Amino acid sequence: MIPYPSLVFALLISIAAFILTRPLEKLSKQAREEFNNPLMELVYTGQVNDISEIALGFKMRDSRAKSIISRVQISVLDTCLSVFNKAQQVSQNTANGCQELNNQQQNLDMIAAAVDEMQSTSKEIASSAVATSELTVEAQGLMVENTNSAISTSSSMELLLSQLNETTSKITSLNDMMDEVANVVEVIDAIAEQTNLLALNAAIEAARAGDSGRGFAVVADEVRMLAKRTQESTTQIDSVITTVLNETKIVLNSLEQSNTYADETVSLLESSKVKMTRLSGAIHEIVDRNHQIATAVEEQSQVSFELNSNVQTVNATSRETIELMNSTLSDNTQMISEVEDLKDVIESVASMGKNKSTIA
Repeated sequence: MIPYPSLVFALLISIAAFILTRPLEKLSKQAREEFNNPLMELVYTGQVNDISEIALGFKMRDSRAKSIISRVQISVLDTCLSVFNKAQQVSQNTANGCQELNNQQQNLDMIAAAVDEMQSTSKEIASSAVATSELTVEAQGLMVENTNSAISTSSSMELLLSQLNETTSKITSLNDMMDEVANVVEVIDAIAEQTNLLALNAAIEAARAGDSGRGFAVVADEVRMLAKRTQESTTQIDSVITTVLNETKIVLNSLEQSNTYADETVSLLESSKVKMTRLSGAIHEIVDRNHQIATAVEEQSQVSFELNSNVQTVNATSRETIELMNSTLSDNTQMISEVEDLKDVIESVASMGKNKSTIA
């Protein structure tokens, strides 16, 4: 018969073994559900039991975990490399963009300077156009005065021409009258000559009559003397008439030349009046054009001012953009550094995992 203490001890051992093996069986069951391969148990552990099942399960779970960690490490490294490359590309593009913006800002500064100069030039042109317009208006006023003077001179010349024509007509009439007077003088001279002949014949007859014809001879002699004086007077008158006729012809020639010159002067004045009228119209058009130019230049100056303001705004925006891109470049450089640090950490973790695997 088995002693009581031994029975109790055996019972306690059985209970303890049940208590201890119960979780082991449960863990072995979970290991079989996870990976059930007796051949691999024998290969990796050298035995086939609950312990080998649990050991193989831990090995397989550790292998899976390492595989997952390795894939994650590779994926993270690839991601880090991609982010690193993209960050470097972004940094390069940002640096290039900053350089382009700097160049653009320099160009904008040059454009702003050119616009300022153009605006100043536009103001000078506008001022010159206004001054030219004022001078042109003054010239137009003088041209109007000259035109009015030409019109007045033309009217005076026409009046003078009319008076010259009238004078020429009167002198022509006077010349005709002098011709008539000359004819009359010729008649008188002929009568005086005939009277002289008659007086001479009367004197001859009185001489034949003797003493009885002496009184008649005296009268005949007086008549002859009177006829002689008449002939002398008609000769003088004829000489005067001839001189007057010659002078009248000279005056007529001068008047005809004066009429010709007056006609030419009137024609020239008419032509000058027409040309002055055209010139006045041209000056008026120049005044209008100068006003248009001044207005256009003023508008151009206003546009230049607005353009300058817009360029200044764009320039300020460009400066702000450069500052933002420089800040982005700095942040991107810091991100590259952090990605490199993360890559180093991942590589260190991967190296530690490999070392642990080698030790195991």
